[in-house]
Amino acid sequence: MALSFSEMGMVMNLTFHEDGTAEMYDGEESVTSSWSVEDGAAIVDGLSCILLDDGTLCVEEDGAKLIFTREGAVTEPTVTEPEPAAPILDELSAYVGSWHACYLMTGGLTGDPRIEVGLEIALELNADGTGSLIFGEPEPGVWYQDENGHVYFGEGGDYDMPLALMENGFLCYGSMDGDGNALGGYIVFSQDANAVWTPKAASEPDVTAIPFEPSGPAAAPEVSDPERLERKYVCVNAEVSGYTMDASMLGGEYSLTFHADGTVDFVMVGTSVPGLSWTQGTVLTDAGEAEAFLVDYYGNTLEAVCTEQGFDLNYFDSMLMHFEAEN
Repeated sequence: MALSFSEMGMVMNLTFHEDGTAEMYDGEESVTSSWSVEDGAAIVDGLSCILLDDGTLCVEEDGAKLIFTREGAVTEPTVTEPEPAAPILDELSAYVGSWHACYLMTGGLTGDPRIEVGLEIALELNADGTGSLIFGEPEPGVWYQDENGHVYFGEGGDYDMPLALMENGFLCYGSMDGDGNALGGYIVFSQDANAVWTPKAASEPDVTAIPFEPSGPAAAPEVSDPERLERKYVCVNAEVSGYTMDASMLGGEYSLTFHADGTVDFVMVGTSVPGLSWTQGTVLTDAGEAEAFLVDYYGNTLEAVCTEQGFDLNYFDSMLMHFEAEN
């Protein structure tokens, strides 16, 4: 994840002086220390400062990298993309292409997302094993086949979602059980942007293409503190790589509203994400076990851990967001 200091309203300047002193300025105060050169790198307070080929200076600390440019120079932050998977085998070539969502089953939403909520979802699968899920902004990822012959798409980790080709050229992202019930939700895609899919159209006998009839709304989940329901909680700040960002730096509103019927309104950068549901459970945190609202985000689980003020949400391991009840 690449963050721009200027966009966050932050300042971090580092100045090397010929007398062997170095000055660090964070926009409010300056701290002076010494610097020396070891093995071609400048050492400041034990930190290694390395000049890169593009003329920028890289300072690495606790897994985070600070990239400095000389005064007057402008560079764009570099975003690290997921590592490409191995080239796709011939038998998987049918997966390659641009896919358009024509059916979605998750949380409280069932049907064609284009018709139900006016939402266009796309999936790009490239022959080199890279790809992206386009849901507003593209989310880059990789797709691959594991040792058991199953195909997945994601970031190359434990939360990757299964992919499976279906009858008549459809593709399922997610999974169903043997009775055709969604396991965490799924999306059906077609390379035909105008294609229509319904559960009755599927006939394959495996996990992704069992015909089924929706069973209707699920029973309302139990909750230990009903007062948390039907209240809007807004993000007040977020922790990113050791830094605390004010909510105003996130580009728009993030909010959560949990409803008694098991649905949740999740507003992300000012845009409501449809079709999400929640259950309540217990999760393990650094402080021990804690109650949490578990949000089904299209097959992935977001843990909203209960706090005295509201919730702490681990947002896809990229930042820890703190929510409080709206006044």
